[in-house]
Amino acid sequence: MEEIVQLKLALANKDEELSKSIKRWQMGTLNHVEVLQEMQEAHRREISDMKQQFQKELSQQERCLREISELEEKSKEQLLEQEKRVNRKIKQLGQVSGEGWPPCLGDKGGEEKVNKWIREKQKMVKRVETYLKRLISQPVFKNANEDPNRSAGRASRSPSRDGKQPQRRFNTERLEKT
Repeated sequence: MEEIVQLKLALANKDEELSKSIKRWQMGTLNHVEVLQEMQEAHRREISDMKQQFQKELSQQERCLREISELEEKSKEQLLEQEKRVNRKIKQLGQVSGEGWPPCLGDKGGEEKVNKWIREKQKMVKRVETYLKRLISQPVFKNANEDPNRSAGRASRSPSRDGKQPQRRFNTERLEKT
């Protein structure tokens, strides 16, 4: 019987040790579960923070892209407006000169053509200047009878039908010949 009591005591000791190890295991497992839950929660918070940050950056990037496209459109409009203004000025300058632009320098003999074009323009300017000087130097007569260059027959002519004196006409062919 003593053996039975000893076996019962040994069994009770083993049972107690086993229950202690089970409790330790449960406590360790609970600690692990709590740690895992905390880690998962921290991970979820990080993910949500990262998502929010990503959304903020994405909206900021979209706003920047919109601003860039608006600025590009404005600059295109400004460039088109400037181009229109420049074209208008070029057209005005072309109309003032009365002729087209000089030949391009990239053409064969382009420099020679440009120089020839410039010489022609200079000659034309000189012709106009001399013509204007002649006009300015000539005396202005109030009526045809005062003009010494007119012949007596022509000077004695009567005024035109409407009662006005005939106006002097300029010979433009002389200008072109000089």
